[in-house]
Amino acid sequence: MKKLTLLCMLVMSIAVFASKQPDWKLPIDGKPVAIFKHNFTGIPVIETSRYYYGVNYVEQSILWAVEKPYQDETVKALTDATAMVGATEAQEDESGFVEIPMTPFVNIHNKLADVGTGNILIGNPGDEFIAIIEHDIIPELYKILIKVKSINNANVLYCIDLEKRQVDWKQTLSTTEDNKNISKMVSVAMQSMFSTFAPKVTAQKEIVYKNDNDLLLINSSNGEIIWKNECKPGTFFLDNKQETLVVVKQASTAGSLTGMSASSFGKTIFALDLKNGKELWKKPVKLDNKFTMHTNFDDKHFVCAHNKGINIYNYQTGETLWKKDYETKRVQEINIKPEGVEVFYGNEIMLVDAGTGKKAWKKPIKFDDVPEDDEGDMIKKDYQKGTFIMGASFVGLFNKETGKKIWKMGVSAEAKAAFDERNTKVAILDGKKFYLFNPNTVEKKPEKIKLDIEKPEEIVGFETFDSGYFITGMNEYIMLDKNCGVMSANYFKPLKTDRLLKAALMATSVASGIGGAEWTATDSQGNTASGGVFTSRENAKQLQQTSQATYEAYSKLRQQAKLRGASRSGKDYACFLKGEKTDAGDKMSIIKVDKKSGKEVDAFNFGDNRKVIFELDNTANYLYYFDETNVNVYNLN
Repeated sequence: MKKLTLLCMLVMSIAVFASKQPDWKLPIDGKPVAIFKHNFTGIPVIETSRYYYGVNYVEQSILWAVEKPYQDETVKALTDATAMVGATEAQEDESGFVEIPMTPFVNIHNKLADVGTGNILIGNPGDEFIAIIEHDIIPELYKILIKVKSINNANVLYCIDLEKRQVDWKQTLSTTEDNKNISKMVSVAMQSMFSTFAPKVTAQKEIVYKNDNDLLLINSSNGEIIWKNECKPGTFFLDNKQETLVVVKQASTAGSLTGMSASSFGKTIFALDLKNGKELWKKPVKLDNKFTMHTNFDDKHFVCAHNKGINIYNYQTGETLWKKDYETKRVQEINIKPEGVEVFYGNEIMLVDAGTGKKAWKKPIKFDDVPEDDEGDMIKKDYQKGTFIMGASFVGLFNKETGKKIWKMGVSAEAKAAFDERNTKVAILDGKKFYLFNPNTVEKKPEKIKLDIEKPEEIVGFETFDSGYFITGMNEYIMLDKNCGVMSANYFKPLKTDRLLKAALMATSVASGIGGAEWTATDSQGNTASGGVFTSRENAKQLQQTSQATYEAYSKLRQQAKLRGASRSGKDYACFLKGEKTDAGDKMSIIKVDKKSGKEVDAFNFGDNRKVIFELDNTANYLYYFDETNVNVYNLN
């Protein structure tokens, strides 16, 4: 995965570059308001008092322009300035610019637009809406479903073909008084590739979709509702052949907009006949405790885990394979093996006989010194030498066959991990303590490296080069040699921070959570860099559970969104905003850092006027700033 971009950091200012002239300019209409980047596509967006513009930095031209529907600059100036990607208040403002997370689409003044073209897909006359409630990528069909609240208070579902970038159909789902209370901010924040309510596609290419308390089966070609069942689903899933639908009822205390975690799952599970939406089993199954997870055992059966154990159920009948559940607590992971069901729970792994539900081993693999009641999710990864586990209070490597400790050390619950699989490296950042090791060669607990990190909570990037390791945050970097000695480091303190910096940090954190995986990049000479993104245990767990089809769909969307001929040099350099107070006054500059050496190789000074708006694109390495009539662009490569 590519290194995260440095999002718009502050609404500060630039007068003129003291050292050189802009590489190119773009004329604008209206007073300057904001410059920011569309998070998913990387396309720069310019906002003035009259227009939103998309920028093609390859062709050095305007991609599109969307005129604002009002001219009252005095009243709207403040809200427009906050209408930026990641700004919470902007998500509450129906008239601003709001990115639809993990898609190439944006909501501009209640018009859904393709940020790559500026084409309005929803919101034209006859399709007006007042809120986007939710969206779902359907990877099997390469379509996106977007549910809006229309101007007459109805839930209306639109299906957009992602290849053609056009609306296939729309369908009115319901009109309820509850819609009036839907918070656009909450619903947008909930959206991600990890939703437990993500629609499912059947073998007949029909879509199982949740609308409030109802499950619907929808014809994917024309949007026709085949059936509706008011069953209050907490989550739902299909068998391997996508022919049978199992529903887990929501917990009695779950609200209509909750459901992003297992807390909304109840104890009752049942199956629906996909032909008519009627219950398939003779009676629902009542679990001993709340449902937590499932995995398909084979084409006819699934393994179901609840808070106190697991069992295997028949998709068609709901009958259990075992009379008695395999009793355990805190199931972390279920793996289907040729010899049975492998259950990772607490601090143990046990193989369960698939035919009887009894223990297949005399004793479990028990990981030495791993707390049985460690809170939350665990990261578990198998390497050639052993099993790596990261919990809320520890990190360790254990023998895969016996569970005996190879090494183990304590960490805090806030510790983050990054994985560089190409070089078999694991990095752990725990506050200002840093650990780096190869799980296949490390013989004992890795040595602690104390780094002088100013803002550990903002560190997201970890990159591997032949010369060493480059670690980055929003405003700082650390370059380590191959032996983890600090070659260089710096923290660039902004002259001023405000809500927008916090909003940018929030967006960066969300992006790092979504993208917490390995990445590689190769330049034209064949040199390869690789790395990972520091991620929490919770995000790592969600990534594990995301299907390959979903990954491929998001990857394809990203590739299609790239500007043709876009710069790839972002992997070689990082740029940071530096602000300092001198006897002569404020001084601001952009510092360019070579990530292979950690050296600061260039600086662009831009004066002391802190009221002009700018944006630093740290992926393509461009600096944009407003004067009264133009956007000035500097190529920092």
